[in-house]
Amino acid sequence: MTVTIEYFFSLLSPWAYIGHKAFHDAMKRVDAKIAYKPINIPAAFEASDTPILGKRHITRQQYRTLELQRWAVKRELEFNYWPAHWPFAAATGDKMIMACAAGGSDPSSFMGQVFSGIWEREIDYGNDAELVAAANAGGLDGNALLAQAKSGAFDTGYEENTKEAIESGVFGVPAYFYKGEFFWGQDRIELLEDAVRSGRDGFKPILPG
Repeated sequence: MTVTIEYFFSLLSPWAYIGHKAFHDAMKRVDAKIAYKPINIPAAFEASDTPILGKRHITRQQYRTLELQRWAVKRELEFNYWPAHWPFAAATGDKMIMACAAGGSDPSSFMGQVFSGIWEREIDYGNDAELVAAANAGGLDGNALLAQAKSGAFDTGYEENTKEAIESGVFGVPAYFYKGEFFWGQDRIELLEDAVRSGRDGFKPILPG
């Protein structure tokens, strides 16, 4: 039986960018399906008492840049650590991904275009025309996806994704769920792949007592 991995993410996340190719390659190796669930990441931060980046202690902000550099080398990625047009309002792009998946198309190429556009080419995805161009470059109909994203058809689904993530304990992205088991961060992709390959049941948290 083919396993479906629930994938919670935001186009704002550098970690989702870093893990993008590795995650999709891993899921292809184990023939797993992906349920794409973009979320409002600031809302998830707020719900879990996680400060947004600018409000974190300076030592945490500094360490984040060390990790970004290490993983950029590990994943062989080019990286602007403070890109010119980041952060931006990501909801439209996130909803374009939802529209793509709802129509039965694979959004991964579009996502890859946007991720590399943000962190490598410093493109402004607060500009709808750039989102359309990225979707077109990913082999999709960018204008059609933008229209669907703007129509309101995915507003409720976006809110539901965010609510589901919060209720499932998501406090950061990327977040992957295998049979209910939560894997946080692109550095857990290897463990996720191992779990899928094994076919084991999903682990649950172990509470004291």
